[in-house]
Amino acid sequence: MRAILIYNHFAGNGRAKELQHRCEQLLSARGCGVNPVAVNRLRLSEQVGSLQLNNYDALLIAGGDGTIYETVNGYLANPSENKPPIGVIPVGTGNSFARDLGLESGNWKQAIEVIADGKTKMVDVGLFEENGRSRYFANILGMGFVADVAKKAAGLKWMGNFAYTAASLQRIIYPSRSSLGRFQL
Repeated sequence: MRAILIYNHFAGNGRAKELQHRCEQLLSARGCGVNPVAVNRLRLSEQVGSLQLNNYDALLIAGGDGTIYETVNGYLANPSENKPPIGVIPVGTGNSFARDLGLESGNWKQAIEVIADGKTKMVDVGLFEENGRSRYFANILGMGFVADVAKKAAGLKWMGNFAYTAASLQRIIYPSRSSLGRFQL
């Protein structure tokens, strides 16, 4: 198997950086030739959109939900005719999408075994438009409370998976003033 590896060193509050070499070793041991791509977090979807995907058997994403979001947008915009399946290696903070796929959050070894065994699932993708720009999502689309929690959790990533629980509790106990507004129907 030949794969492109999108590896986000910043995932999991930087903890993912320590695992890249180990992930590549395990992929290699399972017969997967890996072409790692240096990630520019601000232009990730554009980077993925310009990759030559026709020559690969898999596009692997090592990161969290944000890395998956950006990669999926680049993948769907990519003009390659024969796009390979996507593999998810959960090394991010929340790893919600990986859990939805039946993977354990943070269990990158399990994910690599699933990838090497060629196990695939079809996944629905949603589309939303904002300010005239179309974007895709494979996990959730959140507004209001969910968006507030995600913003708050970004500053708590040092807590690992608990960051989202802590942010949710904080948001429930101390609601923002903007959420207490009124409107007329």
